[in-house]
Amino acid sequence: MPLFHEGDFWDQYSQQDAMYETDGVAESTRMPLLVFQALLFATCNFVSESSVRALGFPTIRAARAVLYRRAKLLYDFDTESSAVACSQAALLLTFWSPYGNKKVNTVWLSIAIQQARLAEAHLYASLPQNNIHTSALKRLWWCCIIRDRLLSLGVRRSILIPRTQFDIDRHPPLGAMDLADEIAYSRVYNLETKKGLVAIIARIAELCVVLTDVLTLAYPPDVLAWDSQNDQDRLQREGKNIEKCKLALDQWYSSVSSRFPLFNGTANDAAYLPGQQVGVGNNYCHDSVILYTNLMYMYYQ
Repeated sequence: MPLFHEGDFWDQYSQQDAMYETDGVAESTRMPLLVFQALLFATCNFVSESSVRALGFPTIRAARAVLYRRAKLLYDFDTESSAVACSQAALLLTFWSPYGNKKVNTVWLSIAIQQARLAEAHLYASLPQNNIHTSALKRLWWCCIIRDRLLSLGVRRSILIPRTQFDIDRHPPLGAMDLADEIAYSRVYNLETKKGLVAIIARIAELCVVLTDVLTLAYPPDVLAWDSQNDQDRLQREGKNIEKCKLALDQWYSSVSSRFPLFNGTANDAAYLPGQQVGVGNNYCHDSVILYTNLMYMYYQ
């Protein structure tokens, strides 16, 4: 999830604290403790075991459990008043999925969506454009949508942001242009790799638009008793909706597959070595790009 502007994050991490104004009130851009603890939890899977042990944790699993409890306590004790920060933290905590409990991530997602609405993130299209605050709200809301669709796929439950609550066709999805201003500020990826990752997340956002109707059909919010007199009409309507969904998925795949080849670990992948003008840049085959390209197609399949 492109939850944070990477350039802003590195400024915060380097303690280059800046100020901005909201409704005439100066506020600090320093990351709230709740968000930072949630971020530590969500990212500790990507830390080496030796580093985790050096920090006093016996295993990465143990580190995740401790860091999750710390973030949850900060939320439970109402330490953060910002709805945006609470929504960001809750989104990160949706990655907690303890064995035997498939609902806790949905609970956190519900909190994230509720807090995002309190921050009026879902109204980003009606706010002044080319505004830092508007851009942050759009990121937040689309992270809610992306996480909602992907959790629905994984957990097999109804989506929490249906069309009746947010007309997804009338609002521009998160695109490459929304993330373009952070590309040059990464301290992790080079320019071409970052461009590739931005392009992939934009395509995933487009897929989430298509998945809105697909998941509504697959996991309807309300299971209604069928009336035998209207069964045939309902079957015909659903048959037409299924065909529309199939067509939309085919169109998405056709537009994406020519630009983003699927990497399968075979000799054919030799064509996508660094230096080749493939896809979105010269370093198209960076490990992270390969990972998220294949993951994107897993969502599609």
